[in-house]
Amino acid sequence: MFGALEAAEGPRAYAMFDYLPGRALDNTPEDAALYGQCAAGLHDAADPFTAPGRFALDLKHLITEPMGQMRPLLAEFPDLAAPLGAAAERTQARLSALAPGLSWGACHGDLHEANARLTPESEVGLFDFDCAGPGFRAYDLAVYWWSQATQGQGAEEAQPLWDAFLGAYRERRSLTDADLAALPHFVAARALWFMGLMAGRAAEFGAETLGRPFFDSGLSFLTAWEEQHGA
Repeated sequence: MFGALEAAEGPRAYAMFDYLPGRALDNTPEDAALYGQCAAGLHDAADPFTAPGRFALDLKHLITEPMGQMRPLLAEFPDLAAPLGAAAERTQARLSALAPGLSWGACHGDLHEANARLTPESEVGLFDFDCAGPGFRAYDLAVYWWSQATQGQGAEEAQPLWDAFLGAYRERRSLTDADLAALPHFVAARALWFMGLMAGRAAEFGAETLGRPFFDSGLSFLTAWEEQHGA
């Protein structure tokens, strides 16, 4: 069930889903492959879907707007603001160059492993569609890579899981050369998007939570990621 409600601030979209049974995905190549198959099935099913989104998962949404959310908080850390801004510009330039060849369609928008459940029948179900919208399919996939590389494992430990996820996806759906080339750059874009998401909720989390350590950690990840996967 889904629709829209009138609220004081304007129309608010809502959706209600059935309870999704199953267990959380383990960080194993086997579960990663099942998740990759699920992502391919999602994109297959979403190909004919044409309803307008509240926003598009384009470079404005993924990079430009998040940087705008971060700037007020970065004002007191110019030594971090400058390199973060430069990393955003490089990421945007790399993805803009690839954009003409990138696949576009309805996306989940938040395909990290915590937004799925695995049933005893080895079927993966998805939830948390609040980031969904039309966008770059390579970005949708890169969210899983980003999550595995940042959630306590590190890029090296995440690689076998990412390889299993992507390999299973490609067994079912093809990707363009541009899609494949863009994947690591969309990981960087996701990192920027996440930082912007958190910065935009500073009033909720508090300025101390989003101080120097938060931005320093984000910059360290981007720097190391670019060294390994940059142009």
